[in-house]
Amino acid sequence: MDVRLKREVKEYLDGMARDHDFMKPTRLRSALADFLEREVGSCGTVLEVGFGAALLSGKLRFEEAIVACISDRAAEAMKRVLRENGVHLIVADAEFLPLRARFDCIVVSDLVAYLDDAYEVFGKLRDVCHARTKLVMATVNPSWMLILHTLEKLRLRSPDGPHNWLSHEVIEQMLSLRGFRVDKVEGRSFKPVRVIAATPSECPKPENVKVSFIVPCYNEEENVLAAIDGILKTRPSDVEVVVVDDGSTDRTAELVSSLNDSRVKLVSYKPNQGKGVAVKMGFEAATGDILVVVDADLSVSPDEAMRFVEPLATRMAGFVNGTRFVYPMEPGAMSEIRFFGNKLFSIAFSWLLGQRITDTLCGTKAIRRSDYLGKISIREKSWPDFDLLFGAAKNGLRIVEVPVHYKRRVAGKSKMRVFKHGLRLSRIVLRGILEFKLKQLLAP
Repeated sequence: MDVRLKREVKEYLDGMARDHDFMKPTRLRSALADFLEREVGSCGTVLEVGFGAALLSGKLRFEEAIVACISDRAAEAMKRVLRENGVHLIVADAEFLPLRARFDCIVVSDLVAYLDDAYEVFGKLRDVCHARTKLVMATVNPSWMLILHTLEKLRLRSPDGPHNWLSHEVIEQMLSLRGFRVDKVEGRSFKPVRVIAATPSECPKPENVKVSFIVPCYNEEENVLAAIDGILKTRPSDVEVVVVDDGSTDRTAELVSSLNDSRVKLVSYKPNQGKGVAVKMGFEAATGDILVVVDADLSVSPDEAMRFVEPLATRMAGFVNGTRFVYPMEPGAMSEIRFFGNKLFSIAFSWLLGQRITDTLCGTKAIRRSDYLGKISIREKSWPDFDLLFGAAKNGLRIVEVPVHYKRRVAGKSKMRVFKHGLRLSRIVLRGILEFKLKQLLAP
């Protein structure tokens, strides 16, 4: 949970309720209402997470309905009209719904773009479903991001406030991981609005696994102990933390070796060789069933890194890749040139691998140890990310992306050198074209 982002979203929605007619029809609300009329029609009990626009459209017939709204101002403004239409209203965050009943239909209206933790919300919604519940949500097509942003800059459109850019591919993956099956996606083309319908499905039970967290470090004395502590607090058992000191010149190795904890293992060597070598050494030293790479700079919190375990423990994924480009980043977390470079590499990898990859260089990644040893080779000394993605694809592993909240590093300096490392990474992409894509094109 990103407390800062949640506060900003709530302030924006409160302001929108105060300054605008937030109940007026919009393209998104109209598309959602038409879909509900056509695909659902009528049902017994309904839960709407949002502003009640779908229920008040008159397109969905119901016997009993509840609207859960996070905005106090919006709730106060629509209280009367909802009551007149027989709809109960509660003020609640979707991550902490105070409900135990199970609903015939759940509608997520208006708020998909403002969910600061969609993964958690989808899990909570699964808890209030029965076997035949229909989940329907509408969201803005991320392909329109540049157009909408430009219109805002030109003051031809009201600012949208802090919001995510959840593509339907990412939503489908998250719904699948949280126990839903996507039945229909309407508006897959360049249409500005997409409506997604899903129903509950059986989730495989996670296996009992030991998890090894690999923490590559180079001069991280200000961060490393907090990173270790965060991991062990989030997962206290069936865990080991393998800290790889990549030739640090500060007290990183000394601080880690002073810990009296059998769950922490230190691998240290000199001179500095690069993150790719550190991750490779960490993988070789690890004994866990699942290997999770976590950066020591705390730019991704340890509790979010835990989400990379379940898709592998349930075998719903073969490789889990973090993506930083779904939720709003903390100001100063990434420079514009790094943002642009990451986007270019993501486009290249999406083409190379034949599936959408939204972030190639997120430091948090996970794989089963049995799928790595003897099957994937990390050849690049500086950054292992591309080799891991190529290796996963070559071995036919299902790649699943998990969105993370990307923050400024707590202390110290980033080891990324934009132009130097950008050239190295570009060479790896060219190597991938020759070794991966060209072989596919020339195959009989």
